[in-house]
Amino acid sequence: MTDTIPARLTAGDAWSWGMPETLSAYPSPYYALALTLSLQAGGPVTTLNAVALATAWRFTVDSAVTSTLSPGVYAWAVLATEVGTGNRTTICRGTLTVDPDPATATGDTRSNNARILDAIEATIEGRATKDADAWTIEGRSITRTPITDLIRLRNIYSALVDAERGRSAPFKVRRVTH
Repeated sequence: MTDTIPARLTAGDAWSWGMPETLSAYPSPYYALALTLSLQAGGPVTTLNAVALATAWRFTVDSAVTSTLSPGVYAWAVLATEVGTGNRTTICRGTLTVDPDPATATGDTRSNNARILDAIEATIEGRATKDADAWTIEGRSITRTPITDLIRLRNIYSALVDAERGRSAPFKVRRVTH
């Protein structure tokens, strides 16, 4: 349980977080609070309703709901709707990543960044025994990405993958909380 909207969640897990700072600005029963989630790659909008507690608005989402969400990056917005008039205010917005359900994930579960990093590393390994970056055969030119560019890209994608995994050095273990 947390008091901020998490940047990363896992499909199939129960989710819960509070928004104590919004209760005084948008008090119940005068307002209703909802969060919308929409996959940035396209798809239906999922609406999650908050419950007003004594000290905060609280979002609690069951595993049955989260298991229906596709992995990916989602745009979210927290909306306050005035009960009497139906007037709506967007309180805040952002993005979060929904990771695949580890209990049902099949196939390649690497992130896009991890797949690119693996391809770059395989290219570097394959190039280790070849010495030409460009050549011409029967009037046609073929140019390969210079090894220095591949190494620069490997460093960039390695840092992205490390950030996704929540580590700055290999084998660091992080406790997962939601």
